[in-house]
Order: sequence, then structure tokens, then C-alpha cells
Amino acid sequence: MHRSLLRLVAGLVLVLTTLAPSVAAAAEMNLAVIDLQRAIADTEDGLRMRSQLQAMVDQSKIDFEEKRKALEAAKAEFQKLQKQGASQQVLQQKYVDLERMNYELQVAQQKSERELVKKENELTMPIYNALMGLVRQLASQNGYDMVLSRQAVPYFRKDLDITDRVIQMYNASQSPTPATPKKGAKPGKRRAPAPAGPKGKTSRTPKKRPAKKAPKTSAKRSTKRSQRAKR
Repeated sequence: MHRSLLRLVAGLVLVLTTLAPSVAAAAEMNLAVIDLQRAIADTEDGLRMRSQLQAMVDQSKIDFEEKRKALEAAKAEFQKLQKQGASQQVLQQKYVDLERMNYELQVAQQKSERELVKKENELTMPIYNALMGLVRQLASQNGYDMVLSRQAVPYFRKDLDITDRVIQMYNASQSPTPATPKKGAKPGKRRAPAPAGPKGKTSRTPKKRPAKKAPKTSAKRSTKRSQRAKR
């Protein structure tokens, strides 16, 4: 027993000496951690994806419930015919219908599950690929030697978690950028173009002509003549 204990201690020493360089190298590495599942779900596209998938789930539940109620009604009718002593031929046909409805219900449920998984993959992959590109960008900027998945790490310091930063970067990269005005351009109101006149020419407002003086009446002329005669 003493020899076996010595062999065990010698084996542990050999393992520790073998792992010592790798542990020291890992301590010198610059590491980060990301929760990819939360990153995908909490982005703006991820929230829209969850809403769309939830709508599909709700619709499939409605369809499934309608088929289930129809199946329950057919079962109740079959039991009623049994109590009424229906013929064996009628009961056999009703039983075949029940089996068919039950099979169609199971097929519909499996089909809706496959469609849901397929749609989730279609919506998730573009988000995942964009997030991985941002992770590589962030690792290059901050000198991370390795970015580990949150699900693969039992414990890590909170300051090593870059999930929120990656989510913010993703949302910022997906939002449209406003157009920048040209340099030297002053904002101002533009005058509306004048309405086009005939033959494509712009219409101009005619200038007002001075009003003509009214001709002197004959009465005024006669009064002036009488005044001259008196003089």
C-alpha cells in the first residue's frame, strides 16, 4: 500500500510539472467571455426575431387546438354510436376516421415544429455571423488572445464579459446613418419656381401702366373763356 501511495504522489507531481507551463501561459493571456445566446436574443434584430417566432408559435397553437377539438368531437360521436348499438360497419368507418384524424394531428404538429426550427435558423444565422465579425473586431482592437463562450466557462470575472459591448456595437452598426450636409452649404428656403406659361415659358406678372387722365369737359372750357372775357 505504501508503494502504491508513492506511485500516486509521483504521478501527481509529473502531471503538475507538465501542466505548470500551460497554466502560466494561460495566466499571461488576455481573455474575454461572451454569452452568444443572450447577445443574439437581446439585439434589436434578435428581439424582432423572437416576436416573429412567437407569432408563428401562437398560430400553430391555434391550428393545433382546432384539430384537437375536432378529434375530441369525433371521439365523442364514436362513443355515442357505440352506446346506441350502431352497426359494426358504421363503427369501423368511424374508427378509421379517428385514426386518420389522430395521424394528421401528429403530422401537423411535427411539421409546425420543423418549420419553426427552420425559420429560427434562417433568422439567427445573419445575426450570428455579424456578431462573430464584431467579436473579431473587438478582439483585435483590445488585444484579446482568446474569446470564450459563456456556456463553456463555469466561472469568470465580470469585467471579462464583453456581451453588452458587442450588443451595442451590433445595434449601432445596423442603425441607418443620417446624411451629412455638404461643406459650405447654408440651409435656407428655396423659392418655388414660377408656374410655366404657354410654350414652356415662365409667366411674368404684367407691369401696371399709368392710368390716362380723363379729358377736360366742355363746361370747364366755357368757364375759362368767360373769365378771360371779363379781364
